[in-house]
Amino acid sequence: MSSTPDLSPVLRSYFDAINSERYGDVAELFSDDGELAAPGTPPRRGMAEITDYYRAALAPYPEHEDVPTRLLTCGRTATVEIHFSGALASGVGIEFDALDVFDFDEQARIVRLTSWYDSHDVRTRLRAARGARSVAPLIPGGAEPRGASSGDGASGPPNPEATVHAFLGALDAKRYDEVVGLFTDQADLRAPGIPPLLGREELEGYFRTAMRPYDASHTEATRIIVAGSTVTVEVRFVGTLSSGAPLAFDGVDVFDLDDQGSIVSMSSWYDSHDVRARLRTALQPSAAQP
Repeated sequence: MSSTPDLSPVLRSYFDAINSERYGDVAELFSDDGELAAPGTPPRRGMAEITDYYRAALAPYPEHEDVPTRLLTCGRTATVEIHFSGALASGVGIEFDALDVFDFDEQARIVRLTSWYDSHDVRTRLRAARGARSVAPLIPGGAEPRGASSGDGASGPPNPEATVHAFLGALDAKRYDEVVGLFTDQADLRAPGIPPLLGREELEGYFRTAMRPYDASHTEATRIIVAGSTVTVEVRFVGTLSSGAPLAFDGVDVFDLDDQGSIVSMSSWYDSHDVRARLRTALQPSAAQP
């Protein structure tokens, strides 16, 4: 029977090492064949590649800090919500939220880490910040810490997996009344490219707009990770545009549920820069299949 290691010490070491720019120490927290996946770059494996990734990704920021705002654990998997704040050499500040999903082995070494953030927005803000002349945070404030949750023996809503499958099925079928019916009246939603949304009416408008380019779609939950009343869902989206061109990408959805299994909060994460670029290409008439 495999054991479940205590993940807190290695997660503290991970963020301490990143914030102090000890990138070799970060890489040593990975297993020998550990993998890192992040927006805008191919997967990195091995100590040298992982060290080089962190050094390059954080090179623009002489000052930077990753602050974990919520930790969710289930067995040997941890989902961490993060608020990043940094300053360029010019002194101009950049802040944004991110999500990391860690998988560990029995020795609490990282075997896989996927990192998610609104890559299109961050690239846009970074370009704007490099051209600015004064210190000005690009995103006001930061995420409030929301505590920690564990799925190991913790109570939660009844059958959260059923809520997830009902949501994905209704969304693919464009049954938007069913989609928003899974949410509470004052549920909130965060997703790339939009301000936070509140309430069923705003959520329905968002889902209709997001799905409008697709004549058909299938969203597969490739992994469902339950930590108390919070569910992290790794998804594979495959859509067919009105031009007939296909578009597929991976992402992560995080659902917070109440005691009845209704969704009170949702955040959606994917490589928005890559998806936007491929969507523009796919919508061109020449991209349609014969």
